[in-house]
Amino acid sequence: MQPNLLKRSFLLYLISLSAISLYLFHADTCTGEDASYRPGDSTRSIIHGHRERSFILHLPPSFDGKKKMPAVIMYHGGGGNADHALATTGWNEKADAEGFIVAYPNGSGWSGNSLLTWNAGRCCSYAMNNKIDDKGFNESLIDFLIAELNADPEMIYAAGFSNGGMMTHALGCALSNRLAAIAPVGGSLETPDCEPSEPIGIILVHGTDDNNVPFEGGRGKKALVKLEKTPVMEGFKFWSEKNGCSEQLTEETDGNVVRMEYKECSGGVETVLYKLIGGTHSWPGGKRLYKVEDPPVDYLSATDVIWDFFKRHKREENL
Repeated sequence: MQPNLLKRSFLLYLISLSAISLYLFHADTCTGEDASYRPGDSTRSIIHGHRERSFILHLPPSFDGKKKMPAVIMYHGGGGNADHALATTGWNEKADAEGFIVAYPNGSGWSGNSLLTWNAGRCCSYAMNNKIDDKGFNESLIDFLIAELNADPEMIYAAGFSNGGMMTHALGCALSNRLAAIAPVGGSLETPDCEPSEPIGIILVHGTDDNNVPFEGGRGKKALVKLEKTPVMEGFKFWSEKNGCSEQLTEETDGNVVRMEYKECSGGVETVLYKLIGGTHSWPGGKRLYKVEDPPVDYLSATDVIWDFFKRHKREENL
């Protein structure tokens, strides 16, 4: 496919993401006596920094608001939105089976509820250029999950794809005192001066054939953002050092999946990378909504391995 045709196709795809969102975007108020929380999906909003910030909230059938539940916050990719993250990752089904809350926040942009990005430091686009306080917004979102839904403050997790994966790295840097573990998928570490205040569990998932955020770093063939990305192994090593791990790196190969882990990290946290041979820029084991998107691999479910990782981590165990 020629570069200009590829860009036109990708822009059409980005614009089409808003179509699946329009019927949902009716931002309810998340505070006050009128708020009601029932199992299923709803679109909510909170005010942060004089901006109304929206998110899709999913509550599992076992939710009653009385018992504490873990919560996963899932960050969409650049140019996407919460609806796309919900439709492609399978987190709702996992939450229903395992009994936890899922929030899908929307980034910010110039075109309503589409073409949204996150300010992860060196990336990306509208959110970065306008210095959007996404760290503060997401800290407010964590406060909401705990105060309004009785989410377990020791079991709040962040996962994200692409620019959302970069945002997940950034939140690990800034909110290691609030999050128990993070999971960047297809997203590199692009946060300058990253100084987590305490160890935090991290599981990275990244394909070797990712042409948007290349495994080896640099600018991918399909990248629309002019940014030389950080190599995945460099980010992985960075987190091993911040987590106080030993220099011992184990490696296990099962077919196209290479699992790497730095051992003996502080506070019992795990520092793990799943390197997917032939993996593309997509959510592994997820759904492909548009032809312009890379096809996900079918030999690993990112949602399954991430949740198995998350539920082994509690903040109180990280200290």
